[in-house]
Amino acid sequence: MSDATTTLRYSGPANRYRFPAADIDVTPGDEVDVDARREILTHVDDEGEEHHKRLVDLLVDRHGFERVESDYTAILDESVDDLREALATGKFDAHLDALAHAEREGENRKTAYEAIEARRSEVE
Repeated sequence: MSDATTTLRYSGPANRYRFPAADIDVTPGDEVDVDARREILTHVDDEGEEHHKRLVDLLVDRHGFERVESDYTAILDESVDDLREALATGKFDAHLDALAHAEREGENRKTAYEAIEARRSEVE
């Protein structure tokens, strides 16, 4: 698994959810760390072009998972300059996906989101 993970909690309707391709086997309330960069093939169109989606987004959008926010998101309460400095330390590298999501759902500051995405590009 990559250093960049996102913690998800299964809250779907099934008593058990399995996704063998991603080594996920959970019951309601279980949490699982998912590689935030992993992409899954979702379909191949009529022209033969493959379409992928990030595993985290697929699980949240379609399979009854929710992101688990943590205290590391408190850094988003700071100024964008302070956020950039904090991201540069590498301390938040494993949580960039969750930080980006929390920023989009919270204040939704374009410059803060760009700072998170810039850091993601640096660590890839």
